Amino acid sequence: MAITKIHSIVATVQKAVDYICNPQKTDEKLLVSSYMCNPSTAQKDFMRCLKMNAKGIDKSKSKENFYKMLNGVKANHLIQSFLPGEITKEEAHEVGEELARRLLGNKYQYVIATHVDKNHIHNHIIFCDVDMIEFKRYNKTYWDVRKLNDELCMERGLSVLDINKVNRRGKSYKEWYEGKKYKSWKDTIRLNIDFAIKNSYSYESFLKIIELKGCEVDDSGKWLKFRLSEGEHTRWCRARSNTLGNEYTREAIKERIRNKSNNIKVNKFIDTDSNKYKNNYFLKRWAKIQNVKNQAEMMNKLNDRGFKSIYAANERLKELDALIASSDILIDELEEKNKILSSIINAHHIYNDNLKYFQNYNSSKDKEKYFERHESEINNFISAGELLLKYKIPFDYDINNYIDQLNENNKEITKYRNRINPLVEERADLLKILNELDKYTKGIEEHSYSTHENNSNIEH
Repeated sequence: MAITKIHSIVATVQKAVDYICNPQKTDEKLLVSSYMCNPSTAQKDFMRCLKMNAKGIDKSKSKENFYKMLNGVKANHLIQSFLPGEITKEEAHEVGEELARRLLGNKYQYVIATHVDKNHIHNHIIFCDVDMIEFKRYNKTYWDVRKLNDELCMERGLSVLDINKVNRRGKSYKEWYEGKKYKSWKDTIRLNIDFAIKNSYSYESFLKIIELKGCEVDDSGKWLKFRLSEGEHTRWCRARSNTLGNEYTREAIKERIRNKSNNIKVNKFIDTDSNKYKNNYFLKRWAKIQNVKNQAEMMNKLNDRGFKSIYAANERLKELDALIASSDILIDELEEKNKILSSIINAHHIYNDNLKYFQNYNSSKDKEKYFERHESEINNFISAGELLLKYKIPFDYDINNYIDQLNENNKEITKYRNRINPLVEERADLLKILNELDKYTKGIEEHSYSTHENNSNIEH
């Protein structure tokens, strides 16, 4: 079960990167990787994109506004934690890299480090707040991260965090609310939302139920809005994370309803050979009967999904695997193209940013002294030029064509992922039922064989 958290870094980017790359935490840095930057110079690497963003936004070109922009958010720190024993350190690092690819679309510089110094393996991902393609600020929400994270977990057979437990600290919201001396009007709205979610089967039914609870709803604009029908406070309240909380935005409410309706309870197979049942005839007999009942319940779940037999369900599982695999191949091809495009675009920007230093070096009377002062800029210029030559890109080429192609590829990737997501959900649902049925079938077959063998011995 991967849990995600994210927060902004305003000041000490390099200090944060150095911390997550600690050799004692990352298996001597074997579990550290990066994209379009060097972990040892991450802050300096990020600064080029941050400066370009500040120049682009600062219309007045005043130094004061320019440095004000630079003193804002510099990077974001994403933490992805896994349950103890659920994943290996190598797999965890792969999941972290895949999350970064999907979230950042090969546009942002980042460093990933997998920590193995605690009983739960966890990833740290630090990425620049400005992309290196169009120099725009990162603008995704926590729920975008959460959605991608859950998709990855489902694809890899990892458990998914129950959204109702997010941001809870020991008590449910209801318990916390009832323990307060003062109940605000926002608290009342939150409780009404919780009640409506609990008693609804769809987003449409949620909207009807919450109105019956005394909350007016406006779902027509950018923000979902609520207000109490009675009481002193009857002004509209936007369902935003900074007003009602992360669990009460439109996206979160829909996901809570979806998780509630999709939650499949699977009764686990009871091992009747364990000590608890082996030495108690009546308890063992009850467990065997329960296993048969649970097996029938699992078969009903298959029937509800349109499968008349386990064979038919397994055939559908094979079909889903093939569909998902074929889409993954197309996505991988597009992502490989995007890596090359990102490299070319980044090299183009670096080449033009540092061209003046190389020109000044050529015209300088004391080349050695000038090189000492601007060695980094000149080396960056040469490296960028070599990469452009490698891909046969003219130095005066309109880079916007490559940016458009990268954005188009990202749209295609999103389209393929949107097609895969329902297939992945169906596969996880089906696999859960089939795995439990397999246990029941084997367990009952073994019991039948054992009973037959004992009866044969008695006859002889």
